[in-house]
Amino acid sequence: MIDFSKGTTIYKVAELVSLGLTPLTLVLGALVVALYTPFFFRAILNKDKSPTDWLRIGIAIGFIGAVLDNAYWFLPWSADYLGLASHKMLNAMGVYFNIFSRQLAGTFAGYCHIIYVIKLREKSHGKSNMGLPLIVAFSLLFGCAYVAVLMWLKV
Repeated sequence: MIDFSKGTTIYKVAELVSLGLTPLTLVLGALVVALYTPFFFRAILNKDKSPTDWLRIGIAIGFIGAVLDNAYWFLPWSADYLGLASHKMLNAMGVYFNIFSRQLAGTFAGYCHIIYVIKLREKSHGKSNMGLPLIVAFSLLFGCAYVAVLMWLKV
């Protein structure tokens, strides 16, 4: 059995690989955002959004979130590798940053991609709702129930 715990050689190598790939991830993500920005604004301003508009909005928002998320986590991981005291504070602040850069951006991007597919199906096969409102409602209820159980277990 391989030991993946912090401090092992495999963990240190993985940490360095992750840190080493982060600049490339940031540059490519920022390029996607830059290239999609004109399409994003045209799509946002379009009152009767086409399937492609929804896809472009989703791509832009998803990559904006990914770039922000990667940029932020580059700091605490670097601080942790260097053994800096700031690591604990940066890591603790990550929970707040994740709400916007990961959960909200990812949720909205996913929603846009699903709307893209729904609109494509409507164009080619007629109506195709796929039960999206029910899926969204169930997911939100599940998240609330999960938090309630966590709080109950913590007491």
